[in-house]
Amino acid sequence: MDSHVDRLYGRSVMMEEAKAQVGPASVPKVERSPNQRRPSVIAPAATAMVALVPDTLGELLVSFSSQPLHFMPEDERQDVPLDKLPDELVVAILVELANKRDVLSIERFGSVCRKSRLVSLDPVIWRLVVEGTYVPPQVDDLAMMRDIATSYDDDWRHMYINHPRVRLDGVYIAVCHYIRRGHNENPWVTVSHLITYHRYLRFMPDGTVLSLLANNEIPPSQVVHTLKPSLKTKGFYIGTWRLEDSTVIVEDLLDSEGLFTRYGFEMTLDLKSKPHGRWNKLTFTTYNSVQLETGERELLALKHERPFWFSKVKSFKSYMP
Repeated sequence: MDSHVDRLYGRSVMMEEAKAQVGPASVPKVERSPNQRRPSVIAPAATAMVALVPDTLGELLVSFSSQPLHFMPEDERQDVPLDKLPDELVVAILVELANKRDVLSIERFGSVCRKSRLVSLDPVIWRLVVEGTYVPPQVDDLAMMRDIATSYDDDWRHMYINHPRVRLDGVYIAVCHYIRRGHNENPWVTVSHLITYHRYLRFMPDGTVLSLLANNEIPPSQVVHTLKPSLKTKGFYIGTWRLEDSTVIVEDLLDSEGLFTRYGFEMTLDLKSKPHGRWNKLTFTTYNSVQLETGERELLALKHERPFWFSKVKSFKSYMP
């Protein structure tokens, strides 16, 4: 049993009590079309900041207005030095994390207690995250990013969570299999070999994409750290990428060693979110070979191809240093 089960139970009771205090009149209902996003609510001014948040979280924050907000210690017998800092200074610390696109640390801080959640929702923080994330080639230009933000009612956190974006802090990996018939002198015995290979896609902030086709001899945990533009190996290609809605377009994939100069490759992939991560799945839509001299394209079969799944790599940055 978890040694902190009493604290976990206390937190769950607190959450249930907070939800129970929110009546139907806490957030006014507005008639809207089925495709219209639900309006945000304003978090109470328990601190000097104001944050726009979606319905469920907003209703919970409304219940905080009648309760004093403090940073809560894990051990109630200890003091919390963080509670002595002004809220503006805490926000400034989170802004530094936003400049580094460290969203995971911001969200972990926000899950500590009620006040940390409210502070972590400051729109200044999430605007920095969005403005640093949705840049070319994620979007065409700054004007397009602002139009997208307007469609989300300038709810920057909601936009970051729900609007498509290619993950740059790791590698998309596809594990592919096919069966090859083997040779056996005994006619009564059939030999089959299960062949496994991996496809790797690493998207760079400057619009470069690195593509590697490798066998199963070296595990992915070792391969991902070698995925750099300077890599020289068979099956390694460098191209460009851009995002259009939820479609990733990869073009001008050329052999990095310059051995195969007659042909290049193009990919079109569908970007999706799955329950265990955001924008973590890429599925082949089309895969073409291009004859560089004539520009003629030939559609390649996708018989053995499998979806790419995102794997985070700590040493990879999601922004230009």
